[in-house]
Amino acid sequence: MTVRRQTLAKQLPQDAENLLVKIQADIETVKKNTFVDENGQEKFSIILNGKTFTDKKEAFIFIAEFLKKNSNSRSPLHGLSGEYKGLHISTAFEPPFLHEELVLDGQVSSRKNSSAVPGDNINHIIEMANWRTKYAQDKQNEIENLRDKIATAKVELQTPFPLQEEFDQLSLQSAELTHLLNEDANSAERDKENLFSEKQRRMQAIFDSQPDSLCEKYFFDFARKNLNSSADDWSTTLDKKAISFLFDEGFSKDMISEAILKSSPAVPSKEDVFNMVEERNRRVAAS
Repeated sequence: MTVRRQTLAKQLPQDAENLLVKIQADIETVKKNTFVDENGQEKFSIILNGKTFTDKKEAFIFIAEFLKKNSNSRSPLHGLSGEYKGLHISTAFEPPFLHEELVLDGQVSSRKNSSAVPGDNINHIIEMANWRTKYAQDKQNEIENLRDKIATAKVELQTPFPLQEEFDQLSLQSAELTHLLNEDANSAERDKENLFSEKQRRMQAIFDSQPDSLCEKYFFDFARKNLNSSADDWSTTLDKKAISFLFDEGFSKDMISEAILKSSPAVPSKEDVFNMVEERNRRVAAS
């Protein structure tokens, strides 16, 4: 235990100092690339896809046009790159179910979720550049606090730990628990990936596959008219509209339920389908 605590006592401040060195290097880069006018006011300058903007409004317009061009994409800022105060701008997106992020890279990397509002994206980039100065001060304070605690603990480090056996047992149990929690997290992530794959498979089937029944054919026709480029655009509301459409075409409750359960891009459960069909019947009976 004494060796372990001595190792931590050296490692924690060193890790914090290593990070601080990188942040301070970024701060120097930002300073070297920050310019002021004759009145001492900071000049705005940003490079986006090879074009330099010195007017923030023009940069907003460029981002707005970029977003408009990619409005149907799950990653509307994909392909955007540039530089702000010597730091590199890029985007990151890792499907499924994750948000696109703006990335500002120097010695360290900063990330913020991208926005549909053009001005927010420019402001995010500015905030990430300014964040380094505040974080450097916080990290400096953290290093000093760690050193104070280590100095106080020096006497303890010279004495054996009285509960070494109990500590080792708890450490082992903690490691086992962490392993189980990680397994649960990995399982949940696999479930999400499987759901995403099933949504994409059903969407592809609607456009490319032959239906197995007349009811399913009518559902495919309805879906093709209402489905956009992503399976995520298909909602429970569209399932309900499809159910009403199929009833109006004269199909039975069982035929409709089978078609929705098998082919809906929303991948509803059997209970969900049953409730939607019953809700439509109650609504018709009440009218």
